[in-house]
Formats: sequence, C-alpha cells, structure tokens
Amino acid sequence: MKKIIILGAIFLLALGGLAFAYKASVAVMPFENLSRVSEIEWIGSGIAETVTTDLKKAKDLRVIERAQLKKVMEELKIKLLTGTDTKNAAEAGKLVGADQVVIGGFQRSGTKLRITARLVDVSSAEVLKTFKVTGEYRNLFELQDQIVARILENFGISISKQMKKDIEKAETKSLEAYEHHIRGRDYYLFFSAENYSLALEEFKKALEIDNGYALAWSGLSQVYSTWGYQKQQRGEDFKPMYEQSLKASQKAVNLDPALGDAHRALAQSQLMLGNFAQAAEEAQKAIELNPNDAEAWENLGRANPKGDSNWAIEKFTKALELNPSLFSAHYGLGKIYFDQKNYGKAIEHYQEALKIIPSSLDAHINLAKTYQEQGKNQEALKEFQQVLELKPDHPQAETIKEIIKLLGSE
Repeated sequence: MKKIIILGAIFLLALGGLAFAYKASVAVMPFENLSRVSEIEWIGSGIAETVTTDLKKAKDLRVIERAQLKKVMEELKIKLLTGTDTKNAAEAGKLVGADQVVIGGFQRSGTKLRITARLVDVSSAEVLKTFKVTGEYRNLFELQDQIVARILENFGISISKQMKKDIEKAETKSLEAYEHHIRGRDYYLFFSAENYSLALEEFKKALEIDNGYALAWSGLSQVYSTWGYQKQQRGEDFKPMYEQSLKASQKAVNLDPALGDAHRALAQSQLMLGNFAQAAEEAQKAIELNPNDAEAWENLGRANPKGDSNWAIEKFTKALELNPSLFSAHYGLGKIYFDQKNYGKAIEHYQEALKIIPSSLDAHINLAKTYQEQGKNQEALKEFQQVLELKPDHPQAETIKEIIKLLGSE
C-alpha cells in the first residue's frame, strides 16, 4: 500500500506542564452579552480572543487556546457560560488543565460599554477577583487592554514597557474590520467545510476594510491550509488552497514581522507545500516571538530540518506539553514511533489523534498498519473498514478492500 504521508493538520487544543515554572494556567471563556442585542453578540468572542492573545505575551503564564475551550464546552453541552456561572467554568477549566478561568459579561448602552471580568479558581469554583471597566464603545480595544493589565497584576506579573507596548498595539484601527475578523475566527473554530467558507468571507471582508490587517491575513492563511488539508485527505483538489495559504501568510509576515501568528501561518503553509527548510525557519521565528505556541513547536517537529527522529520527538513532546490534544503532534509521534518499530507507542498516539479527529483517514490507515505489524489483524480490519465507511470512494479503496478481504479470511 502506498505510504500515507501527512503534510498538514493544524489543530486544536489544550495544555500540560513544561519544566518552566509558570505562575498559572489560564483559560478565557467567551463573555456574555448582557445587552441581549444580537448584533453585538460577536463582542463576547472578541473579548475572549483578544484577552487570550494578549495574555500569551506574558511568558510566565500558560494560556489555553480558544479552540480547546470550544471543544470542551461542546462536550459539556455549554453553549455560553453566563457571567456568574462559576460551576461550569470550573468544570471546563479542569478539563483543559487550567488553574483559573476568566468569565464575564459586557453591556452596551448608547455609546458606552461596560465589561466585567471574573477570575474563577478551578479547584473551588470561587470568584477570586472581579474587574470592571467602563468607557466609550469606540474605545473597545483600550477597555480590553485594561482587563488584560488587571489580570496580569493579579498574578503578580510586572508589565514591562515592551510588554505594555505589545499589549496595546492595535492590529487594526477599524472596529468593523475587527468584528469581521472575530466572526471569521468563530467560523474557523467549527473546523468544517461549510464554516471554512463562511470564515473566508469574513476575513476577506475585514481585509476589504483594512488591507493592512496582518492578523486577518494570518487567519485567512489558516483557513486555506486547514481546509486544503481536509480536501487532500478526501482526494479532492487541494493545491490551490495551499498556494492561497502561502500568499496570505507571506502578506501577514510582510505587514507585521513581529506577529508570531503570521510566522506560524507561514511555517504551516511551507509545510503543506513540502518546503521543510523554510517551514523550520518560520516556526523558529514564531517560537522566538511566543515560546508557548504549541502549534509552532509542532510545525518545527514536522519540518525536522535535521532529519533526526529523536529531535522531532522532542519538539512534538514539547508541543503536547503545551497542548496535549494537538492532533498533528500525536499523529507525528505515531509516525515516528512506527518507523522506529515502537508499535505500542505508535498505537497510543494514533489512538489519541483519533479521539481528537475521529474522521482522520490517515490516522485510521496508519493505525491499521501498526496493528498489522503487531499481528493484531482483527483490530487492523476494523480500522480499514472505518476508512471505507468514512470515504467509500477513497483513492485507495480497491487496495483497502483487498486487505479487508485478506484479513477477514484469517
């Protein structure tokens, strides 16, 4: 059977423990719309997105990715935490490995906007601190910066002049462009073709308003690369997606060379196109800008410019310390351990990968091959059958059917 090689998969979620002494692990939930006006619902996601991004600039805080939080909230059947829902916040926090969770709400009255944030202790579900800021709606960015500053002060993290400058740096001056960017991010986090299409529309609208919005270019690149990978798995035309991803990420880096997200997006694009040396270079830059970026560490491991499997294991492991539910890191480790004939570890990581993305055809096929190497033919049979259930017209369907036939006769 033709060897299946993964070139992509930028996903998801979570946390773990590096040797570095972090002050805390923090998760930021979407803020509740207390105004009950649907047109401004996006602000709750915007606050969570921006506060999460800015808190990452503190090197001694571990900040949980929004994608993981969304997945956990779906598993707990939590549509949106209320500003006082400390019990559910604590439960979600436990599942993502956070010590504390930020929840809250916002209310707009005329031109005024009030934001209330609460810091919830995960172990006790008690509110440790409450922060309130009020100002003009047009000053939303500044109000978010104030919330970030208050949270950092609560953790005893001194804000240097450079950190203050980084936090207060506005990616765009347009609230309308920012709104479209946030809507795009929300659609992207559904990780489905239908929502990728909607995400592209929103990012493009943001860029029509502000073509110099580097973060929106980075978001656009992520959609193209992730959607392209899904198309590649399903045997559909994917190359145009990867090419668009590369163009968008290059634009993002050119606009803002100090934006870690842009370098990570460019690393991902280069990986998809098989440009491993360039991918490693961009992943290193992303890590220099944000050492806690799990996906950048994972990209570096996949690029593996030295061709050293143990070196790659180290990078994947570091990525999983930051984000234990990162699909592509588990997949990468599965592949390396398979090549090393450490089939037990390979199975372990392929299984973890499939818990995160049960529809991954590559993971099912590689897990089946690993079971075959162990002589576990019935387990292999089930995995091959799963591939055809997921995609009956798989490019290798005939070969898989022959294997299933052989395994079924044993």
